[in-house]
Amino acid sequence: MGTTHMLYIDGVPKATGTGSTLGYNWNIRNVEAGAHLIQAMVKDTAGNASSSSVYEGGQIGNRVRDKRIE
Repeated sequence: MGTTHMLYIDGVPKATGTGSTLGYNWNIRNVEAGAHLIQAMVKDTAGNASSSSVYEGGQIGNRVRDKRIE
């Protein structure tokens, strides 16, 4: 099936998918203001895995932020 993508926000799984991309819309209207950890992970069929994280300490909860993890 190729690769499996996983997205976590503050350690909670938010989205999982297979293929080449994964999208997720985070509605921050009901999110507590303050810092949040966003993690993206990917694993292929051979068991190789990689991850990337960003610690968002900006204005989450006060205004919409757009963040892309590369």
